[in-house]
Amino acid sequence: MLLAKLENYELSDSQIKNGLKKALLGSIELSGYAKYILERNGNTTLSLGLYSFAIGEYGKYEILREFLSESVKRHHIPKVIFDVKNFKINFKKALDTLPRSITENLSNDLSLDLQSKMSYFNLTWDQEKEKWNAPPKIDSSLLSESLISFEKHVSVKLDSEYDS
Repeated sequence: MLLAKLENYELSDSQIKNGLKKALLGSIELSGYAKYILERNGNTTLSLGLYSFAIGEYGKYEILREFLSESVKRHHIPKVIFDVKNFKINFKKALDTLPRSITENLSNDLSLDLQSKMSYFNLTWDQEKEKWNAPPKIDSSLLSESLISFEKHVSVKLDSEYDS
């Protein structure tokens, strides 16, 4: 029983709803920074890295939203969805729920592996090939289209859930 308490947060509906809003706002903010970089002809790899984290935040939104369908006073939310080491869970949920039009052009660039995501930001050495890893080549126009579609999608979610 004690272990279960260590692995979960007990949250009310209002706490979850607050988290939903924060996850959507975080997604929009991160994707906005990614778009800003692209609009100024900046580093597309850095932009994709930020966008990947925006997608992960959106995944948190989708996971948390599912808990509201339960009619209980307190929801047991797995702590693992808030742990950056388990980024894959949130990211996969987002990819599974986002419209295909948002992710289809970037499917080769979007990896579930957090280590790959961190290589967008950090210089890494490939021991096997004995050379520095090159950042992935990314089509900035496809990335820009995806970012714009993603921001529209998330904005609609935010408006529909919090304008009433």
